[in-house]
Order: sequence, then C-alpha cells, then structure tokens
Amino acid sequence: MSASLASALTIILSIIVTIVGIIFFLPQKNKDKFGKAFAKCHEFINFKTLIIDYVLKGMYILSTAMCIIGGFLTIFTVKTYYTTTGTMFNQSREAHSSLSVDNLGTGILIMILGPILVRIIYELIMLTIVGVKNIIEINKKMDCCKGDEPKTETEKPTFAEEPTASAPEESEAPDNTPTF
Repeated sequence: MSASLASALTIILSIIVTIVGIIFFLPQKNKDKFGKAFAKCHEFINFKTLIIDYVLKGMYILSTAMCIIGGFLTIFTVKTYYTTTGTMFNQSREAHSSLSVDNLGTGILIMILGPILVRIIYELIMLTIVGVKNIIEINKKMDCCKGDEPKTETEKPTFAEEPTASAPEESEAPDNTPTF
C-alpha cells in the first residue's frame, strides 16, 4: 500500500468513526443504553473523567527523577581537554580527562534546585486541574437540586417554627404641640 493511499484511507476512516462517535457516544440519552462499558466510554468522550491529572503526576515523577539522576551523573562527568605538543609540522594531540569542581557544584545545584522548580511548575498546573475538578463536583451536587422550583421574590420563606422573638413595635412619639 502506498503512503498516499494509506493517508487517504486514514482520513476517510477517521471521518466515519467521528460521525459514528457523534451520533452514538455524545448524546446524553444514549448513556445508559448499552451498558456500563458504553457509559464509561460516554463519560470519557464527554470529558466527565479527567485523565490529565494522572498524566501530569507521572510527568512530575519523571521530571524529578531526571533532575536527581542527571545532577548525580553531572557530578561524575569528565572534562576532556586536548594539548598539542611538537612543532608546527610535527604536532601531536593528547587528550586529558579529569573530574572538575565545576561539575560538582553544577550537579548539586541540579539535584537540589531542579526538583524544587519542577514542583512549583507542576503545582501551578495542578491548581487548574483541581479547580476544574471542584467545579465539576459542585455541578454534580447542584444537579440533585434541579427539581426544586426557585421561589419568587414575592413569596415569603416558610419556617419550620415561627420565630419567637419579634422586633418591638415602635410607639408613636408624644405630640408636644401646644394646644390653645
């Protein structure tokens, strides 16, 4: 199969799968129609289930491990420098390798500051995810209250018990106008 035929076939089949997905998976009325597996697929396609937090947590662990391991390996990297000896026409290059104090400082900085910076960056990203999860949870809790009709402004609220303490009634001020 040629690359162009494979590309065209991929596009056509993807369009068909998209149309089928829109017809069957997206509508809310089809959620419970085909069983639990379909309901999970419906939740996944409609972004009711978020997987980005698991992906980000995995990437955080990977990034932190890379900082620590990379810093450790940086400490033990060898600097290679070359020296030339001899005359202009008869030169020889010799390679010399050694551990460097610069590598020690750089490696320790990477091992200490790397995970701290990675943590700060991922916490800022996770704030968004946690906020979205909280909003979703609030919406789920609000869905249970949708059956209640909202009270109008003219309707007085009902109490389980009538309030016992009432505000004292204002008495009229005495009339201090002189009478003739």
